[in-house]
Amino acid sequence: MRILFFDDSVARHDFFCLKRHERHHCIQTCQHGPEYAVDHAYSADQAIELLKTHKYDIIQLDHDMYLSKDQSMGNNGMTVARFLADMDDIDFHGPVVQIHSWAGNDAVAMYNLLRDSGWDVNLSLFPIA
Repeated sequence: MRILFFDDSVARHDFFCLKRHERHHCIQTCQHGPEYAVDHAYSADQAIELLKTHKYDIIQLDHDMYLSKDQSMGNNGMTVARFLADMDDIDFHGPVVQIHSWAGNDAVAMYNLLRDSGWDVNLSLFPIA
């Protein structure tokens, strides 16, 4: 199993690995024995490059990139969602896409785009407290 984790927060990348019993800081790829590997992307460009070269079972997407050094308009989860929606390779439509975000309206727009494009997609909105 191969997982793509896209988020700008190093803490979320580390937490994602710790939840899966990985005890080191995640930079690029965490290999979790023969069970699964996690590829880490911190920008939309990194995520898209990984999607061009790997097939994934699970794709985790954040929308907002407030912590990223790259604050350009295209560096967000919607850019990655558009790339996925435009893919012609139907074999890529097997993975589950999980959207996790504080940005409610933007995350819902990503969800709708991917769902309408035939992806199996779930949405987890973080509450604003």
